[in-house]
Amino acid sequence: MRIRATFVELLALVLLGAVATTAPMAQATTEATQDVVLKAAEITPALFPDKVFFRGKTAAAQLRNTGGIHFADGMYFLAALVDNSGYSTAIREKYQAYILAEVPIEIGGIKLPAGAYGVGWLKDGKFVVMDLGAHDIFKVDSKHDDGLKHPVPLQIVAGGAAGTYLLYSGRDSVELKRAN
Repeated sequence: MRIRATFVELLALVLLGAVATTAPMAQATTEATQDVVLKAAEITPALFPDKVFFRGKTAAAQLRNTGGIHFADGMYFLAALVDNSGYSTAIREKYQAYILAEVPIEIGGIKLPAGAYGVGWLKDGKFVVMDLGAHDIFKVDSKHDDGLKHPVPLQIVAGGAAGTYLLYSGRDSVELKRAN
């Protein structure tokens, strides 16, 4: 009889523990009803690799110069500046950052499938997106913002309309949003 009582008590404790551990997870899931812009301090090597592959080489990602969006459904868009010093001058002029997108996004109105890409801001006021072989996929106009109070090497901020964001390198930016 005592064994049966101990077993029932143990089972009750296990069930109580299961309920206690799932309650905070359920609460956190229901609270994530909107997208969240991520700052560099929130992007760890577990989320963004410290080295990225592009055009036959690996480059160090500058985790101190990252930004991202954590979408309400748990998917991510992440961007980081890279150390492009090991690349030719032609590639360094175009390749300054690396983006990872778990969902299709639009940059400057052009749809980009989920994936990994090299990107950069060009001297002629354009923003270029390249595949991992350094082939241009598209270019869009970037905007220069002299009014930006605190430019940093890379950041993402909320845009003017709901669901839009600005990816900045210094004072230059492109608008992006999740594609439908």
